[in-house]
Amino acid sequence: MSLLSDAHIILPADVSLWEEAGAEALLTVFDGQGTTVRSFGAVTRYDDPQMTLNANIVYFAADQNDACYVAFAHQNRLDKYTKDGKLLFSADRRLPYEIRNEMKDEVFTSGAMKQVFSWPSVTSVAKGISVDRKGRVWVLTFLIQPNRFGGFDNQPDFSLCYRFDVFDPQGILQFTVIPPPVKFSGFSICDDRMYLVDPGDESCVYEYRILDRD
Repeated sequence: MSLLSDAHIILPADVSLWEEAGAEALLTVFDGQGTTVRSFGAVTRYDDPQMTLNANIVYFAADQNDACYVAFAHQNRLDKYTKDGKLLFSADRRLPYEIRNEMKDEVFTSGAMKQVFSWPSVTSVAKGISVDRKGRVWVLTFLIQPNRFGGFDNQPDFSLCYRFDVFDPQGILQFTVIPPPVKFSGFSICDDRMYLVDPGDESCVYEYRILDRD
């Protein structure tokens, strides 16, 4: 959820909207009474509806001018929209791996019964997004692929698993930041503070100050 200055909120859109031909509805804005104000966000469509659903999982955040930034969990894509839902740009960045979003056969076993299902196999690209007080956009980017449970096999140092890609408001990559060597699976920024969230092993929140070098 993201809160706008007029007390409207942005939430993920109802997936049923994606099924409408030509609908652009990744996100929906609601007023204080819960009434839909508008929906926006370009959906990348695949032949299989399950792949469309998985490939269009997003993280989003609004800046102080109510512009909305959208990072895709399984696409190399950062979008910026105006408060009214107009697309301003769509940017990407260099990644140390190839993105392969495809359907694969998975074998489901229950006792003596085996059944094959076609299931989405997606590349994990981003894990979160936030905007700092200078309007810079921080995207938590995977460096290595997680296992099916969201963890990293034989890799206790999470500073080797993620990096922060930091963009300016025009979508130009400014620099990257190596995260602290603690386990976490999400983050948020408020003013000059970054909060790393570990809902698992430690069940805690780590607080850090963002310092700028002269």
